[in-house]
Amino acid sequence: MTKQKRKSQVASRRAKVESQKSRPATCDFRPSTRQFAFTLIELVVTMVIMAIIALVTIDYLVNAGRVYTLLLAQRQADSELMAAVDRMRREARTARSTLVATNNKWSFVNVQNVTDVFTNTFEMTAGQDVTLNSNTLARGVDRFVFQYFSKTNGVLSPATNLAAIDHVALSFKVTNSQAASEMVVNFFLREGFLK
Repeated sequence: MTKQKRKSQVASRRAKVESQKSRPATCDFRPSTRQFAFTLIELVVTMVIMAIIALVTIDYLVNAGRVYTLLLAQRQADSELMAAVDRMRREARTARSTLVATNNKWSFVNVQNVTDVFTNTFEMTAGQDVTLNSNTLARGVDRFVFQYFSKTNGVLSPATNLAAIDHVALSFKVTNSQAASEMVVNFFLREGFLK
């Protein structure tokens, strides 16, 4: 081959390469030898992990809702009990003498000032309500029991000497549908007054 022929072949090859570079890119629909996708096992493992995380999260949220409901019920029982006890303390603060003393009823003469003298009665009704002069103080009462003590801290039976009562202890328990609250309250009488 001659030199001239060889140069023309090289030039034609260069022209052919240059023309291919200037052509716009076309899509190649031939299958690739490299695959960039997830396998079925990888997808199944991912779905199982996501399901476990979802179950744990749902269980946590359900339990948090239950705890919130129980705390709300407990707060309601506590507030109802405290409101009744506070009212009883206010009324019993000016008690002069005991009129009736049984396990679930305590009546006493109350003196606000010289002209206002009246009787207060705390009792548990048949419907498990605690009342003060027929006004309901608490509902859903499980236990409302008075104990009466003399000055020597001896327990007095409810029907005995009313003048010997030095202090009164009340065991009080209020329940609602999901919680309960209980308390023991002491009312002390000194010189005819509850302090």
